[in-house]
Amino acid sequence: MRKKAKSDDIEMYMTPKELKQFQMAMKNSIIETENVNANIDEIEEMKAYFPTEEEFSDPLIYIDSLLRNEEARSHGCVKIVPPASFKPTLAFDMKSNAKLPTRF
Repeated sequence: MRKKAKSDDIEMYMTPKELKQFQMAMKNSIIETENVNANIDEIEEMKAYFPTEEEFSDPLIYIDSLLRNEEARSHGCVKIVPPASFKPTLAFDMKSNAKLPTRF
């Protein structure tokens, strides 16, 4: 079993600046641990919108209408479930020889 390090043991190997940073990190980790344990039941479920085919005929206009809707804006983040018949168009030319850049 590993012996728990005492702060005196750690202090021997640190400069005063490193020790101060270490103490701040320990203090912050305690604060973060306390905040992480918030009651998850208090978080509301995301608001979902189910537009009709007519409303979703132009998705960008529908999204713009939600931006102007005070109720939708009050949620901050919403989920839009398109109608089952919605088939988005392909956003790029499949026959092109152009290569798509990657991040890495």
